[in-house]
Amino acid sequence: MKRTAALSLLAITLVGISIPITGPFFIFPAVVPTLAPMLPRPEYVPKDAAATYEWKASGMRWSWRRVLPHGSAKWSATDSYVRVSLSLDRNALTYLTFEDAVVFDRGNPTEGRLPPGIGGAPCSFSVSGAEVSNFRQLVSEALAQAQTKGETAVLSRIGNRLAVTDGEALTSYSNGQGCSDLKSEDYRRPRTRFDPLAGVR
Repeated sequence: MKRTAALSLLAITLVGISIPITGPFFIFPAVVPTLAPMLPRPEYVPKDAAATYEWKASGMRWSWRRVLPHGSAKWSATDSYVRVSLSLDRNALTYLTFEDAVVFDRGNPTEGRLPPGIGGAPCSFSVSGAEVSNFRQLVSEALAQAQTKGETAVLSRIGNRLAVTDGEALTSYSNGQGCSDLKSEDYRRPRTRFDPLAGVR
């Protein structure tokens, strides 16, 4: 009897010790999507966002999508940043809050892409004023569907950047995908990055 109780206690202890160690790898990814409606989330994440757990990356990640009259907005967020991609036909615009840059992707897997780490070179393509205006329209449509102050702040920042974007003077983006509204000098010296989430965290 004593041996059985000791073995049971040992088994419970081992399980208790192993959960914090193995949980992020095996248990959290399986359980988090089911518990998403009950889990605490950053204030800038809407209630209908789906949750996943990625132990290799940033841990908890929230994602949601909005269908817009002329395209779509795909969101991804963690406790520290937000990424939004506005899609217009085959072309997309992406914005990361920690980079504070508008990145245009032509929708062609080979065009406009350079090896990772290269940024600030002249872009291999241009974005017409009409297309910039179309993206600004998507921003307005996404603003009309925004459910949090964070979504509104991020979209407003994108709108402000697009208002002064010269689609003929884009530069290659540092991760090798697409071209951004950053200037060549932004890659040569430290720059002040604006965080649209600063007021809603």
